[in-house]
This record gives sequence, C-alpha cells and structure tokens, in this order.
Amino acid sequence: MKSHDVIVVGGGFAGMNAAITAKLNGADVVLITKQHPLRSHSSSSHSGVNVALNAGDSVEQHIQDTLESGDGLCDSELVEKLCREAQSEVVRLDRWGVPFSRNSSGLFDFVQFGGSSIARTAFAGDAAGHFVLQVLYEQVMRLEIPLLQDCLVLSLVISDDKSRGVCYYDMPTGKTVIEQGNAVVLATGGANQIFRTTSSALSATGDGMAMAYRQGVPLMDMEFVQFHPTSLPGTGLVITEMARSLGGRIVDKDNKALSSKRGLKGLELMNRNICSRAMAESMKTKDSVKAELFLDCTGIMKDVIKRQLYETAAMVKDLQGVKITEGLIPITPCAHRSLGGIKVSANGATQIPGLFATGGCSCSGVHGANQLGGNALLDNLVYGRATGIASSDYASSAVTKEVSESFAEGQRKSLRKFVSRGTSAKDSQAAIRLELQGVIQDKVGVIRDKDALVEAQGKVESLQDRYEKIGIQKYGGTFNTELCGIVELGNLLDIAGATVASALARTESRGNHYRSDYPKRNDKQWSKHTLVYREGLNHVIKD
Repeated sequence: MKSHDVIVVGGGFAGMNAAITAKLNGADVVLITKQHPLRSHSSSSHSGVNVALNAGDSVEQHIQDTLESGDGLCDSELVEKLCREAQSEVVRLDRWGVPFSRNSSGLFDFVQFGGSSIARTAFAGDAAGHFVLQVLYEQVMRLEIPLLQDCLVLSLVISDDKSRGVCYYDMPTGKTVIEQGNAVVLATGGANQIFRTTSSALSATGDGMAMAYRQGVPLMDMEFVQFHPTSLPGTGLVITEMARSLGGRIVDKDNKALSSKRGLKGLELMNRNICSRAMAESMKTKDSVKAELFLDCTGIMKDVIKRQLYETAAMVKDLQGVKITEGLIPITPCAHRSLGGIKVSANGATQIPGLFATGGCSCSGVHGANQLGGNALLDNLVYGRATGIASSDYASSAVTKEVSESFAEGQRKSLRKFVSRGTSAKDSQAAIRLELQGVIQDKVGVIRDKDALVEAQGKVESLQDRYEKIGIQKYGGTFNTELCGIVELGNLLDIAGATVASALARTESRGNHYRSDYPKRNDKQWSKHTLVYREGLNHVIKD
C-alpha cells in the first residue's frame, strides 16, 4: 500500500495549486483526478482574475467591492487576505507563462466585471481558464508530482478520528485501491450537476462534498448558488461577462434594453445575482412560455471582439448561427458556481484532523452570499496555496499509521450491493438523475418560495428511495461507467438534499438566495451561515 505526505484529490486550479505548493513546501505529494487535469472544469473559465493593479484602484477598494457583493455575510479577515495576496499570485502566474492581455504600454490590461467599481480583472483574451490550467499543469509536470488520473475517489479513510487516506476506483484497471496519506486535500469542485442547465462540467457531481458530508463534516451555505446571467439556452455554455463589460446589452426581442426599466440602470455591470433575478422576472409570462431575452453585442468594435472575444464569437457562430457583430444572441441564466461547500477554516482545515478542502467544494465564508465576478480564480490561487502549505505542515508532524486493507474490501462489498440489486426496465440511474436535475432547476432556481422548496424536498426524498433500489449489471471491469455513474448519482442526491434543506431554512433574501415569500434581507435573524449535517438519510440544519 502506497503512502504519501499529502494526497490532493482534484486537478483543477485549486487542486493543482495546492499540490504545487505542498511539493515546494517539501512534502511527498500525489495528485488523484477523475479525469486528466487539462480536461477539468476549470478550463471552461472565460473570465480572468481580480487584482488591484489598475491606475486608480486599490486593495482597499477591492476589499470593499467584495464585501458589498457578499451582501453582509463575508468573513472580512478572509476577504482582506484574498485581496492583499492577489498581486503576488497574478505576478507568479505571469512569470510562469500565462499570456495575460496587455495594453499599449505593455502593462496588464483590465476589464470591469459586474459588482466591481473599477476595471480590475486581468484576462487573457476570453480564454484565461484554459491558459492558467495549462501553466499550472506544466508546474505539476516540472515538479514531477505523480498523477493518478481516471480515478473516482469513493470514500475517505478515517482511523482514530483522523484522515488517513482515500479509497478509489481505478478505472483503467478496474481495481478498488487505498492510497494512504497523512493529509488529504479535497479539491473536487462544485456540484452544479444537480441542475438541468449549468455551466459546470459533467464531472461536477459533488464527490468531495458528499464524502466529507457522510463523515460528519458539515456543509456550509449550500443555499447560495450563483447563476450566470448570460448562457446559451439549453447548453450551459456561458458568454463571458467581458461581453457586457465591453458594451453588450441585455435586450428583449424588440431590442429594448432591460436596463431601461425602472431601477435597472447599469444592469449589465451589476452583481450577477441582481442581473440574473431581473432577467428571471422579465422572462415570466402569464402563459407557460417564457419570454426570450438576448445579448446585443453589435455595438462592440470588431477589432475589440477579435482581440478579446474571439472564442466567444466562434462559439456563438457555431452553436447559434449568429455573427456576434450582426445579430442578437439568445441568453438565459444558468447555474454557475456553488458558493456553499465543506466548512473549512482560513487554511482549508476541516473538523477532521488531516482533512483539508479548497476550491469549489469548500466554503470558508470569504464570498458570503454572492461571489464578486473575477474572485473565483483568485480564491483558487490564494486559498489553494494556503491549503497546500497547511496540509504539508500538518503531514510533516503527523504520525503515520498503517491502514488495513480490509477497508478497501469493505468498499468493494459496498459497491457489489449495486450488482446484487440487479437492473430493472422500470427504473434507472439515468431516469433518476434527469428527474433530480429537473426538479432542482424548476423549484430551487433563481427565484424560490416555500411551496416550491417543500415540493423539491419531497421529490428528492422520493428519488433517494428509488436510488436505494436500483442496481448495475456488473461490479468489475475497466472503465465501468455504469459503476461510476451510480456512485456520482448518490453524491448528487446527498448534495441536492443539503441544498434544499438550507434554502428552506434561510427565511430571507440575501445575495444568490432569493425567496419571493421572504423578499427582504433579515439581519436580525440571518446574519449567520447555515450549517447542514447528514444524519442517516436526513439533512439537519444546526447553528
């Protein structure tokens, strides 16, 4: 059985940055990923990273914008760390080779994202995520960090109330394996595949969240899901916020700007939660057919589109048959980022010694109820690094304890139960997953109310019951996607249940959580985070 100082699970921005940092801090590190790192969801980020380097900007103003965006629920100390360390992180990426866009003076160019008072988002055309991911992967290879790819982590290994490693299904060999480590860092991303339409990759099934949740670690602020205002309908593909920053307008079918309505002046550069809600309300009609909204980019100069929106223009042309310089692009809000996740401290530590989490699967309170556009990648850099340091420091002083191979056999036995149930033509994991995504999309979307949430809760419980009865054709074999799918579905059901329970509990509207039956913010009762615990099959809210 192999043993390491630090095991990092997840190969996106946060995971690779944590692994790189832990390695540079002297730790023996292994990186375990469900797919190749260059195919991780992080590559789909078209935006950029916030850093207060523009003339007229300041760290203090970045802090203020972040706090205002978080709608009264940010941890101010964490926000200050995030904003003050931004410069060193961005300069590091620049020196490693990220081709940030430059102005005519050769300095970083910046664009203004929603919620920011000034242009502070450094970008690389409209493909920053792709470039950052490539550069981080180059560092992983340079440092010779072992990579175990195509491995679906099934559970944490906990012994003597401490994290001792992970148990995973190795797809290429079909084996169930234990990897032992003094510290485990979960960086598995969000869980927005609980929604029917989402910008998240198919791999965003909440694996790390669900594993920690089942071990008694609470999930925090699960009701806060950020919806991106401008996605192509039915695809989840996002048109970067940069398009609105450069002059793109949200309009109706008659090309009338939504911002012309009372109280919506400057809508395109408002926080994403405000923009998405305004769109959702505008799309309501008396009949069942939703009103259509569009993004009008015809006012943006062609040379600007060629320099800063080249990928977006190609995507829109290929998928919608619309030239971005000539026609209207159909848009709709879609689930974009899970702000909730595994409750962690400032250095990524959970309540289980040796278990850490960072990135989209974690929640420290730094973003509060709404994430400022351009702060997501920054979070992965600043707090991915902090977690890498903390986990490697912990591992260096931890006493290694051998894990029994019987733990892996226990996992194999647990997986075989799916085979013993057999398969049925009456139900399937695909049917359950589609129904789950449908009810979360319709009842737990941009605008919520008690009746819809109670209905969603009942439906999720019903789907959980059905899940306990379905099976698969076989346990073993290489690249057993049926086995992977049923494990992921179980994770999604856990996360959906926690999300609905948290949304029901918060009887106010704040940030990305809007309750039409409680439309006002209630600081007296709700200036606090929600914590949800898994007790059996129940999702219990505790203070």
